[in-house]
Amino acid sequence: MTPTAPDISVVIPVYNGERYLAESIQSVLDQGHAALELLVIDNASTDATADVAGTFSSIRYFHLPDKGVGKALNYGLERCRGAFLGFLDADDLWSPNRLAVQLE
Repeated sequence: MTPTAPDISVVIPVYNGERYLAESIQSVLDQGHAALELLVIDNASTDATADVAGTFSSIRYFHLPDKGVGKALNYGLERCRGAFLGFLDADDLWSPNRLAVQLE
């Protein structure tokens, strides 16, 4: 049986974002939307970004050679499966109920 495609795909591009990444990821996961996929696209970080991302089993993590934020976003978009797309910088947070409000 094939898993159901997510309704929403969220892409977080990151470069050396270990300081804020966990909070950013958690702010998306806290939306409580069951059919959501979260992709973290690491643009050649040299800090502990990969370790931080690895603490979240429910995300899809990709590590790229240094290609810039535009290439990282495009890479994430090519792998999205959701009908709707969301973007978040690795040092930003989504407010509670953001997805519920936007989907309404």
